Amino acid sequence: MLHKILKVHSLFAVSYISYIYLISGFIVNFLQLLTFLFIRTVSDKWGTKINGYLQAFLFAIFTFVVEWHCKCNIRFFSHPEDMKNRKREHCLCICNHRGEVDWLLGYTLLERLNVLEGCKCLIKKEAMYLPVIGWKMWFSDYMFLSRRWDTDQQIIKKTCKTWSNYDPHFNNNFYVLFAEGTRFTPAKHEASVKFCEERGIEPFRNVLYPRTKGAVELISQLGDTLGCVYDVVFAYPGNKTPGTWTMFAGQSTDVDIYFRRLDLTHDNQCC
Repeated sequence: MLHKILKVHSLFAVSYISYIYLISGFIVNFLQLLTFLFIRTVSDKWGTKINGYLQAFLFAIFTFVVEWHCKCNIRFFSHPEDMKNRKREHCLCICNHRGEVDWLLGYTLLERLNVLEGCKCLIKKEAMYLPVIGWKMWFSDYMFLSRRWDTDQQIIKKTCKTWSNYDPHFNNNFYVLFAEGTRFTPAKHEASVKFCEERGIEPFRNVLYPRTKGAVELISQLGDTLGCVYDVVFAYPGNKTPGTWTMFAGQSTDVDIYFRRLDLTHDNQCC
């Protein structure tokens, strides 16, 4: 009986939040279009700044789901020194991928860091065509990848050229990458372990073998405009990974987020 009640509650919550998201999303897309046509063509600096605030407004619906609707108990772990320069430099966030709601928690993390307007994700090309969120991403200069290296290498070069023109003191960007390329599951982890063993690589216990080629190319193309790399780890106590439906049903969950800064000196080690 309780399970059926939760399903009904989830369906109602999803319907209501989706309605609010679509209405506000189309309004934001329209404002992004006006900004692109009439402001960004005159001043790229101010156009991207205004677009960033429009993006953050739309993301606020997602952070509402996490922080207010399901009241997630999020514990944030970081060294105070790692937080000092986050508003004055472009940063690459490399995250693990435990479950289907990691992207929601990623937006919540950036909101808590007060840098949500600068979020830029590396994402599959198909997402570009999604109404509201896909259009929002296109206006926000996201990087859309096809997972074919000969094509993606050119996309990375072209997008990084755009990103490199951002002034970090005015338009501070956080580039978000899930380096594993897919969510962690026992079957995928088994395949990852087998892949490592066949190549004489020590297998990873808690993550999949990462797709390093894109990350290396990204860091190389951004060059001195990239200030640092942040190592971001999402952990769920008791290995209770929440799903989208449980989140929208309002079920609270515990989440630990570890946030570590890695200084990026372009003459040495990060690549």
